[in-house]
Amino acid sequence: MSTTESTEPTGERATSVSETAEGFGGAGTLGSRLRAWWARRSMNGAAYVRLHCELRTARPEFELLATRSGSEDESWVAYGRELLEMAEEALDRGAIDEAWRHLNTARRFEVYGLERLAAAEECQGDRSELEVRAAAVREEALDALSGWQRRAVVDLLCDGSEGLRDDVTDSELRAASRILHERYERVHMGRSERQRQFNQLVLMAALSGLSLLVLTLADWMWADAPGLAGAVAGFLATPFGATGAEVASPGFALFMTVAGVMGASLFGMRSLRNRALSTDVAQQINQLTVTGARGVIGAISALLFYFVLQTSLLSEGALLAPELVTPELMIVVGFAAGYSERMAPDVVSRVASITDSDEDDEPGE
Repeated sequence: MSTTESTEPTGERATSVSETAEGFGGAGTLGSRLRAWWARRSMNGAAYVRLHCELRTARPEFELLATRSGSEDESWVAYGRELLEMAEEALDRGAIDEAWRHLNTARRFEVYGLERLAAAEECQGDRSELEVRAAAVREEALDALSGWQRRAVVDLLCDGSEGLRDDVTDSELRAASRILHERYERVHMGRSERQRQFNQLVLMAALSGLSLLVLTLADWMWADAPGLAGAVAGFLATPFGATGAEVASPGFALFMTVAGVMGASLFGMRSLRNRALSTDVAQQINQLTVTGARGVIGAISALLFYFVLQTSLLSEGALLAPELVTPELMIVVGFAAGYSERMAPDVVSRVASITDSDEDDEPGE
Protein backbone atom coordinates (compact mmCIF):
# COMPACT_ATOMS: atom_id res chain seq x y z
CA MET A 1 0.00 0.00 0.00
CA SER A 2 1.58 3.23 -1.11
CA THR A 3 1.58 6.26 1.15
CA THR A 4 1.15 9.53 -0.62
CA GLU A 5 0.98 12.97 0.84
CA SER A 6 -2.43 13.56 2.35
CA THR A 7 -4.70 15.70 0.23
CA GLU A 8 -7.19 17.73 2.24
CA PRO A 9 -10.23 19.71 1.17
CA THR A 10 -8.93 23.11 0.12
CA GLY A 11 -10.41 26.56 0.00
CA GLU A 12 -11.50 29.04 2.63
CA ARG A 13 -14.33 27.91 4.84
CA ALA A 14 -16.24 31.14 4.41
CA THR A 15 -19.33 29.05 3.78
CA SER A 16 -19.55 25.98 6.00
CA VAL A 17 -21.26 22.73 5.17
CA SER A 18 -24.08 23.49 7.58
CA GLU A 19 -24.56 26.96 6.12
CA THR A 20 -24.75 25.49 2.63
CA ALA A 21 -27.48 23.07 3.75
CA GLU A 22 -29.67 25.66 5.45
CA GLY A 23 -31.65 26.20 2.29
CA PHE A 24 -32.51 22.52 2.00
CA GLY A 25 -33.80 21.53 5.41
CA GLY A 26 -33.34 24.27 7.91
CA ALA A 27 -36.00 25.07 10.45
CA GLY A 28 -38.11 28.09 9.89
CA THR A 29 -41.51 27.91 8.25
CA LEU A 30 -44.51 26.29 9.84
CA GLY A 31 -44.83 24.03 6.80
CA SER A 32 -41.31 22.65 7.23
CA ARG A 33 -41.95 21.97 10.91
CA LEU A 34 -45.20 20.18 10.12
CA ARG A 35 -43.47 18.07 7.45
CA ALA A 36 -40.74 17.20 9.96
CA TRP A 37 -43.34 16.23 12.56
CA TRP A 38 -45.16 13.98 10.07
CA ALA A 39 -41.88 12.43 8.85
CA ARG A 40 -40.89 11.51 12.40
CA ARG A 41 -44.27 9.90 13.01
CA SER A 42 -44.31 7.94 9.75
CA MET A 43 -40.67 6.78 9.56
CA ASN A 44 -39.75 3.12 9.82
CA GLY A 45 -38.89 2.34 13.44
CA ALA A 46 -36.20 -0.24 12.62
CA ALA A 47 -34.53 2.16 10.16
CA TYR A 48 -34.49 4.89 12.82
CA VAL A 49 -32.94 2.62 15.46
CA ARG A 50 -30.25 1.39 13.08
CA LEU A 51 -29.22 4.86 11.96
CA HIS A 52 -29.37 6.21 15.52
CA CYS A 53 -26.96 3.50 16.67
CA GLU A 54 -24.66 4.16 13.69
CA LEU A 55 -24.48 7.85 14.58
CA ARG A 56 -23.83 7.13 18.26
CA THR A 57 -20.76 5.08 17.36
CA ALA A 58 -19.60 7.14 14.36
CA ARG A 59 -18.78 10.31 16.33
CA PRO A 60 -16.37 8.74 18.88
CA GLU A 61 -14.70 6.73 16.11
CA PHE A 62 -14.26 9.92 14.07
CA GLU A 63 -12.87 11.90 17.01
CA LEU A 64 -10.47 9.09 17.95
CA LEU A 65 -9.14 8.92 14.40
CA ALA A 66 -8.66 12.70 14.33
CA THR A 67 -6.67 12.51 17.59
CA ARG A 68 -4.53 9.55 16.58
CA SER A 69 -3.63 11.11 13.25
CA GLY A 70 -2.92 14.51 14.79
CA SER A 71 -5.47 16.19 12.54
CA GLU A 72 -7.74 17.99 15.03
CA ASP A 73 -7.18 21.38 13.41
CA GLU A 74 -7.35 20.27 9.78
CA SER A 75 -10.22 21.11 7.48
CA TRP A 76 -11.40 17.55 6.84
CA VAL A 77 -12.03 17.11 10.58
CA ALA A 78 -14.08 20.31 10.76
CA TYR A 79 -16.13 19.27 7.73
CA GLY A 80 -16.62 15.77 9.13
CA ARG A 81 -17.86 17.10 12.48
CA GLU A 82 -20.37 19.35 10.73
CA LEU A 83 -21.58 16.47 8.59
CA LEU A 84 -22.14 14.30 11.66
CA GLU A 85 -24.09 17.11 13.31
CA MET A 86 -26.16 17.55 10.15
CA ALA A 87 -26.84 13.80 10.10
CA GLU A 88 -28.14 13.93 13.67
CA GLU A 89 -30.34 16.93 12.87
CA ALA A 90 -31.68 15.21 9.74
CA LEU A 91 -32.52 12.12 11.78
CA ASP A 92 -34.39 14.28 14.31
CA ARG A 93 -36.43 15.70 11.41
CA GLY A 94 -37.18 12.22 10.10
CA ALA A 95 -35.07 12.73 6.93
CA ILE A 96 -33.34 9.35 7.01
CA ASP A 97 -32.10 9.54 3.40
CA GLU A 98 -30.40 12.86 4.07
CA ALA A 99 -28.91 11.61 7.36
CA TRP A 100 -27.35 8.56 5.69
CA ARG A 101 -25.79 10.73 2.97
CA HIS A 102 -24.18 13.03 5.56
CA LEU A 103 -22.92 10.07 7.59
CA ASN A 104 -21.41 8.31 4.57
CA THR A 105 -19.66 11.49 3.46
CA ALA A 106 -18.16 11.94 6.92
CA ARG A 107 -16.86 8.37 6.77
CA ARG A 108 -15.19 9.06 3.45
CA PHE A 109 -13.45 12.04 5.05
CA GLU A 110 -11.94 9.59 7.55
CA VAL A 111 -9.74 8.28 4.75
CA TYR A 112 -7.65 11.46 5.05
CA GLY A 113 -6.81 10.44 8.61
CA LEU A 114 -6.17 6.83 7.65
CA GLU A 115 -3.62 8.00 5.08
CA ARG A 116 -1.83 9.93 7.82
CA LEU A 117 -1.59 6.78 9.92
CA ALA A 118 -0.55 4.53 7.05
CA ALA A 119 3.10 5.65 6.93
CA ALA A 120 3.76 4.97 10.63
CA GLU A 121 1.96 1.63 10.58
CA GLU A 122 3.86 0.38 7.53
CA CYS A 123 7.18 1.35 9.11
CA GLN A 124 6.31 -0.96 12.00
CA GLY A 125 5.53 -3.79 9.60
CA ASP A 126 1.84 -3.83 10.47
CA ARG A 127 -1.03 -3.83 8.04
CA SER A 128 -2.30 -0.27 7.88
CA GLU A 129 -5.88 0.67 8.66
CA LEU A 130 -6.08 2.12 5.15
CA GLU A 131 -5.37 -1.34 3.75
CA VAL A 132 -7.90 -2.90 6.11
CA ARG A 133 -10.64 -0.50 5.01
CA ALA A 134 -9.74 -0.93 1.35
CA ALA A 135 -10.03 -4.70 1.75
CA ALA A 136 -13.42 -4.35 3.45
CA VAL A 137 -14.71 -1.99 0.74
CA ARG A 138 -13.49 -4.37 -1.97
CA GLU A 139 -15.22 -7.41 -0.44
CA GLU A 140 -18.43 -5.49 0.16
CA ALA A 141 -18.45 -3.98 -3.33
CA LEU A 142 -17.83 -7.30 -5.10
CA ASP A 143 -20.73 -8.81 -3.17
CA ALA A 144 -23.22 -5.93 -3.44
CA LEU A 145 -22.50 -4.23 -6.76
CA SER A 146 -23.07 -5.19 -10.37
CA GLY A 147 -22.71 -3.67 -13.80
CA TRP A 148 -20.66 -0.51 -14.26
CA GLN A 149 -20.43 0.12 -10.52
CA ARG A 150 -18.72 -3.21 -9.90
CA ARG A 151 -16.38 -2.67 -12.84
CA ALA A 152 -15.45 0.79 -11.57
CA VAL A 153 -14.60 -0.48 -8.08
CA VAL A 154 -12.56 -3.35 -9.55
CA ASP A 155 -10.65 -0.85 -11.68
CA LEU A 156 -9.96 1.35 -8.64
CA LEU A 157 -8.97 -1.25 -6.05
CA CYS A 158 -8.17 -4.56 -7.73
CA ASP A 159 -5.56 -6.20 -9.90
CA GLY A 160 -6.22 -8.39 -12.93
CA SER A 161 -7.52 -11.26 -10.81
CA GLU A 162 -9.79 -8.96 -8.76
CA GLY A 163 -7.48 -9.19 -5.77
CA LEU A 164 -6.71 -6.11 -3.69
CA ARG A 165 -3.78 -4.09 -5.04
CA ASP A 166 -0.91 -3.20 -2.73
CA ASP A 167 -0.65 0.39 -3.96
CA VAL A 168 -4.23 1.60 -3.46
CA THR A 169 -4.21 5.33 -2.71
CA ASP A 170 -6.51 7.28 -0.44
CA SER A 171 -8.21 9.00 -3.39
CA GLU A 172 -8.97 5.62 -5.01
CA LEU A 173 -10.41 4.33 -1.74
CA ARG A 174 -12.63 7.41 -1.38
CA ALA A 175 -13.88 7.03 -4.95
CA ALA A 176 -14.67 3.34 -4.45
CA SER A 177 -16.41 4.08 -1.15
CA ARG A 178 -18.49 6.77 -2.82
CA ILE A 179 -19.72 4.33 -5.48
CA LEU A 180 -20.67 1.81 -2.79
CA HIS A 181 -22.40 4.43 -0.65
CA GLU A 182 -24.36 5.79 -3.60
CA ARG A 183 -25.62 2.29 -4.33
CA TYR A 184 -26.89 1.89 -0.77
CA GLU A 185 -28.42 5.38 -0.80
CA ARG A 186 -30.31 4.64 -4.03
CA VAL A 187 -31.63 1.36 -2.62
CA HIS A 188 -32.79 3.12 0.53
CA MET A 189 -34.29 5.93 -1.52
CA GLY A 190 -36.24 3.42 -3.59
CA ARG A 191 -37.60 1.78 -0.46
CA SER A 192 -38.49 5.15 1.03
CA GLU A 193 -40.34 6.17 -2.13
CA ARG A 194 -42.26 2.91 -2.06
CA GLN A 195 -43.16 3.41 1.59
CA ARG A 196 -44.32 6.97 0.93
CA GLN A 197 -46.47 5.84 -2.00
CA PHE A 198 -47.96 3.04 0.10
CA ASN A 199 -48.84 5.55 2.83
CA GLN A 200 -50.46 7.81 0.23
CA LEU A 201 -52.54 4.91 -1.10
CA VAL A 202 -53.67 4.00 2.41
CA LEU A 203 -54.67 7.62 2.99
CA MET A 204 -56.54 7.75 -0.33
CA ALA A 205 -58.41 4.53 0.52
CA ALA A 206 -59.30 5.85 3.97
CA LEU A 207 -60.51 9.19 2.59
CA SER A 208 -62.62 7.52 -0.10
CA GLY A 209 -64.19 5.21 2.49
CA LEU A 210 -64.85 8.20 4.74
CA SER A 211 -66.37 10.08 1.80
CA LEU A 212 -68.70 7.15 1.14
CA LEU A 213 -69.81 7.20 4.78
CA VAL A 214 -70.24 10.99 4.92
CA LEU A 215 -72.26 11.10 1.69
CA THR A 216 -74.49 8.29 2.93
CA LEU A 217 -75.12 10.04 6.25
CA ALA A 218 -75.83 13.31 4.43
CA ASP A 219 -78.42 11.56 2.27
CA TRP A 220 -80.15 10.07 5.29
CA MET A 221 -79.94 12.96 7.76
CA TRP A 222 -80.77 15.82 5.37
CA ALA A 223 -83.57 14.06 3.50
CA ASP A 224 -86.27 16.31 5.01
CA ALA A 225 -84.08 19.37 5.62
CA PRO A 226 -84.98 22.64 3.91
CA GLY A 227 -82.71 24.77 1.74
CA LEU A 228 -79.30 23.72 0.48
CA ALA A 229 -78.99 20.69 2.78
CA GLY A 230 -82.25 19.28 1.45
CA ALA A 231 -81.14 19.92 -2.13
CA VAL A 232 -77.90 18.05 -1.54
CA ALA A 233 -79.76 15.12 0.00
CA GLY A 234 -82.16 15.12 -2.93
CA PHE A 235 -79.28 14.95 -5.37
CA LEU A 236 -77.54 12.06 -3.59
CA ALA A 237 -78.69 8.48 -4.07
CA THR A 238 -76.95 6.22 -1.58
CA PRO A 239 -76.54 2.58 -2.61
CA PHE A 240 -77.96 1.59 0.78
CA GLY A 241 -81.62 1.53 -0.16
CA ALA A 242 -81.58 3.11 -3.60
CA THR A 243 -84.44 2.22 -5.96
CA GLY A 244 -84.08 1.08 -9.54
CA ALA A 245 -84.82 4.53 -10.87
CA GLU A 246 -82.25 6.15 -8.56
CA VAL A 247 -79.50 3.89 -9.92
CA ALA A 248 -79.53 5.90 -13.13
CA SER A 249 -79.24 9.25 -11.31
CA PRO A 250 -76.07 11.39 -11.18
CA GLY A 251 -76.20 11.18 -7.39
CA PHE A 252 -75.67 7.43 -7.56
CA ALA A 253 -72.82 7.88 -10.08
CA LEU A 254 -70.97 9.86 -7.40
CA PHE A 255 -71.04 6.85 -5.06
CA MET A 256 -69.86 4.60 -7.87
CA THR A 257 -66.84 6.79 -8.62
CA VAL A 258 -65.91 6.76 -4.91
CA ALA A 259 -66.02 2.96 -5.04
CA GLY A 260 -63.71 3.08 -8.06
CA VAL A 261 -61.18 5.16 -6.11
CA MET A 262 -61.29 2.63 -3.26
CA GLY A 263 -60.63 -0.20 -5.72
CA ALA A 264 -57.72 1.66 -7.29
CA SER A 265 -56.20 2.25 -3.85
CA LEU A 266 -56.38 -1.43 -2.95
CA PHE A 267 -54.88 -2.47 -6.27
CA GLY A 268 -52.05 0.05 -5.85
CA MET A 269 -51.16 -1.32 -2.42
CA ARG A 270 -51.22 -4.89 -3.74
CA SER A 271 -49.04 -4.05 -6.74
CA LEU A 272 -46.47 -2.29 -4.54
CA ARG A 273 -46.18 -5.42 -2.44
CA ASN A 274 -45.61 -7.67 -5.45
CA ARG A 275 -43.36 -5.35 -7.48
CA ALA A 276 -39.61 -5.98 -7.38
CA LEU A 277 -37.53 -3.18 -5.85
CA SER A 278 -35.74 -1.02 -8.40
CA THR A 279 -32.82 1.27 -7.61
CA ASP A 280 -33.76 3.53 -10.54
CA VAL A 281 -35.83 6.07 -8.64
CA ALA A 282 -38.02 8.18 -10.92
CA GLN A 283 -36.88 11.80 -10.87
CA GLN A 284 -39.36 13.36 -13.31
CA ILE A 285 -42.72 12.33 -11.82
CA ASN A 286 -43.71 13.07 -8.24
CA GLN A 287 -44.99 10.02 -6.36
CA LEU A 288 -47.98 12.01 -5.11
CA THR A 289 -48.89 12.64 -8.75
CA VAL A 290 -48.68 8.91 -9.48
CA THR A 291 -50.91 8.11 -6.51
CA GLY A 292 -53.42 10.77 -7.50
CA ALA A 293 -53.47 9.47 -11.07
CA ARG A 294 -54.39 6.01 -9.79
CA GLY A 295 -57.41 7.46 -8.01
CA VAL A 296 -58.47 9.50 -11.05
CA ILE A 297 -58.19 6.48 -13.36
CA GLY A 298 -60.18 4.36 -10.91
CA ALA A 299 -62.93 6.97 -10.73
CA ILE A 300 -63.10 7.32 -14.53
CA SER A 301 -63.21 3.54 -14.98
CA ALA A 302 -66.06 3.24 -12.48
CA LEU A 303 -67.94 6.06 -14.21
CA LEU A 304 -67.50 4.28 -17.53
CA PHE A 305 -69.16 1.16 -16.13
CA TYR A 306 -71.92 3.29 -14.66
CA PHE A 307 -72.97 4.04 -18.23
CA VAL A 308 -72.07 0.64 -19.67
CA LEU A 309 -74.36 -1.19 -17.24
CA GLN A 310 -77.27 0.95 -18.37
CA THR A 311 -76.86 0.48 -22.10
CA SER A 312 -78.27 -2.25 -24.30
CA LEU A 313 -75.27 -2.14 -26.60
CA LEU A 314 -73.77 -5.24 -25.02
CA SER A 315 -77.01 -7.12 -24.47
CA GLU A 316 -75.93 -10.32 -26.22
CA GLY A 317 -74.62 -12.25 -23.28
CA ALA A 318 -72.18 -9.59 -22.16
CA LEU A 319 -74.53 -7.75 -19.81
CA LEU A 320 -77.07 -8.77 -17.20
CA ALA A 321 -80.71 -8.16 -17.84
CA PRO A 322 -81.75 -4.62 -16.86
CA GLU A 323 -83.91 -5.84 -13.97
CA LEU A 324 -80.85 -7.57 -12.44
CA VAL A 325 -78.74 -4.41 -12.32
CA THR A 326 -79.07 -3.58 -8.62
CA PRO A 327 -77.38 -0.78 -6.63
CA GLU A 328 -75.24 -3.34 -4.85
CA LEU A 329 -74.07 -4.80 -8.15
CA MET A 330 -73.25 -1.33 -9.49
CA ILE A 331 -71.07 -0.55 -6.47
CA VAL A 332 -69.25 -3.89 -6.76
CA VAL A 333 -68.62 -3.31 -10.46
CA GLY A 334 -67.38 0.22 -9.75
CA PHE A 335 -64.93 -1.12 -7.16
CA ALA A 336 -63.79 -3.84 -9.56
CA ALA A 337 -63.32 -1.30 -12.36
CA GLY A 338 -60.98 0.73 -10.15
CA TYR A 339 -59.16 -2.38 -8.94
CA SER A 340 -58.57 -4.00 -12.33
CA GLU A 341 -56.33 -2.20 -14.79
CA ARG A 342 -57.63 -4.25 -17.72
CA MET A 343 -61.35 -4.27 -17.02
CA ALA A 344 -62.17 -0.87 -18.52
CA PRO A 345 -59.87 -1.23 -21.59
CA ASP A 346 -61.34 -4.68 -22.28
CA VAL A 347 -64.89 -3.29 -22.25
CA VAL A 348 -63.88 -0.39 -24.51
CA SER A 349 -62.35 -2.89 -26.94
CA ARG A 350 -65.51 -4.99 -26.81
CA VAL A 351 -67.68 -1.96 -27.57
CA ALA A 352 -65.38 -0.95 -30.41
CA SER A 353 -65.52 -4.44 -31.92
CA ILE A 354 -69.33 -4.49 -31.76
CA THR A 355 -69.70 -1.09 -33.38
CA ASP A 356 -67.23 -2.08 -36.08
CA SER A 357 -69.16 -5.29 -36.80
CA ASP A 358 -72.43 -3.32 -36.96
CA GLU A 359 -70.92 -1.00 -39.57
CA ASP A 360 -69.68 -3.97 -41.58
CA ASP A 361 -73.18 -5.47 -41.58
CA GLU A 362 -74.80 -2.35 -43.04
CA PRO A 363 -76.25 -2.94 -46.54
CA GLY A 364 -74.57 -1.43 -49.51
CA GLU A 365 -71.04 -1.88 -48.23
